[in-house]
Amino acid sequence: MVRLLGRAAVSSNDPELFAGLTQVCRYCGLLEASLSAHKQARRLDPQIRTSVAHTHFMLGDYGAVLATSLGGDFLGVHPLALCHLGREPEASRNSTPAEHHRGLDDMENGRIDVAASPTDSYVHDAMDKRFPVWLHREAGVVKAIVEWSWVSPFILQRSKIKAFGGALAFWSTQAHHQTKGNPMPAIVAVALFAAALPNAVVLQPVANMYSKPSEDSNVVSQAIYGANVSLLELQEGWAHIRTADDYTGWTLLAALRPGPPYAAKGRVAEVQSLFAHVYREPDVTRHAPVVTVPFETRFEVVAEPDNHRWLQVRLPDDRSGWLQTGDMAFDPKPLTIPEMLDLSRRFLGLPYTWGGTSSFGYDCSGFVQMLERRRGVNMPRDAQPQADSSGVVPVELKDLAPGDLLYFGSSPKRITHTGVYLGAGKFINATTHETPVVRIDDLNDPNWTKLVVAARRVK
Repeated sequence: MVRLLGRAAVSSNDPELFAGLTQVCRYCGLLEASLSAHKQARRLDPQIRTSVAHTHFMLGDYGAVLATSLGGDFLGVHPLALCHLGREPEASRNSTPAEHHRGLDDMENGRIDVAASPTDSYVHDAMDKRFPVWLHREAGVVKAIVEWSWVSPFILQRSKIKAFGGALAFWSTQAHHQTKGNPMPAIVAVALFAAALPNAVVLQPVANMYSKPSEDSNVVSQAIYGANVSLLELQEGWAHIRTADDYTGWTLLAALRPGPPYAAKGRVAEVQSLFAHVYREPDVTRHAPVVTVPFETRFEVVAEPDNHRWLQVRLPDDRSGWLQTGDMAFDPKPLTIPEMLDLSRRFLGLPYTWGGTSSFGYDCSGFVQMLERRRGVNMPRDAQPQADSSGVVPVELKDLAPGDLLYFGSSPKRITHTGVYLGAGKFINATTHETPVVRIDDLNDPNWTKLVVAARRVK
């Protein structure tokens, strides 16, 4: 979507591009932008065919559907518009048998409700052969949006564009009005907005991030419940995301919900226990937890009853939930080094998990990153970039102090493991050595003596 709009900003004389954008913008819920793209296409080539009839149909402008489809274009919505206008006999005469079966018969027999679900009554073909191959490929990425369960409501309900799509559609409408209906500036304005990258919120306790859009690829990192991520790219069933630590990976679309940042302002509580149950009411006995979330999960607080035992929160999916105050903290302060080391021992015995960034299981660099984050220090996600970071300085092994970071590997430029020095030759790390858990090891152990290649102190 962003790439196509970017082309529109620099290739303003290509009618096929704008004919394609008529369809692509509609897939993303940008109905006003779809109309603007159609107008620009027709200004450049009065004879070009576009799918604007579908846009008018989604806006409920059935007269415009008839006006734009009578010339032979996109007849699939023509009989449906006639039905909406109470002209069923005419719809029957003007539709092909397939269209009649898909539209009039289904509607009359109650199998579909066009107003609520128009995609059941007309079929988009994002790979329309009139448009260039490059447009087919990039439109295919946008087409994946339709598969998102959270997109369906605002795309499919005419005059009820909601959530993320609603925000985009509203913004594009405003841009259209502010430019006095000039199609090209409205499209460019939408391109600038889209380039800002939409936000999504994680809905799973821990969402794996993969190196490729496949669960058969390796896990590179994770995002925890309620985390805000940027959407970079879409493929069928997958989103390429960027987390707050600037790490990227692919995650399943089902794990995300679009919208404004969650728990980014107002009264926010953060999980301080290793795990916390969220309940549907302030009672641990009546129902099973709605969800169990890891350490550092943040919630928007909506009520704090007088008994001080419970907090009512709004969950990222807009449901209400209750957490026990003993699991939570408001505005946790940065830890001192001794406090960070005390905290690190609470995770002893948790499983080592490759790519892990939560108390459900950390990998070595994810564990160190979390501990430094509790001090208010933002570290890179992986061990080698941590050691190379401008925020740390080298330390000789003989000068180690509690809280220093240890790095292991075949050389200082081939670091594969990290841990935090506790003092007296001991360090804590998430490791697969001997027992795959968070554990305390001894630097004098031959396994570690031969592998330690660097030490760093946070500035």
